[in-house]
Amino acid sequence: MLPKQITDRIYRLHVAQAFDIFMRAVDLSSRAVAHYRLESDAPDVIIRPNVHHLDLLDKVVVKDVAMLGEDAVEAVLPELKKAVSWTRRVNKIFFGGKR
Repeated sequence: MLPKQITDRIYRLHVAQAFDIFMRAVDLSSRAVAHYRLESDAPDVIIRPNVHHLDLLDKVVVKDVAMLGEDAVEAVLPELKKAVSWTRRVNKIFFGGKR
């Protein structure tokens, strides 16, 4: 009953919406896996660059994303130095786990 142009546009809209939902689900599941993996591994230091605004298929400028990573490292550098200090390593050997 509707013209072919309108039905084609509606069909493409539904496909695009389905793809968007699928991509969001993939992103959400990968973030959840990363979160649970970090919980189970319990690393001494976690570096989290401020990249939450980037999606899986976004076009990015690699230099800008690398700068976000460098900024994140700078922010946790004192914590990182403390984690690899000789006293922390000795405590870990003798007492295990984090101290």
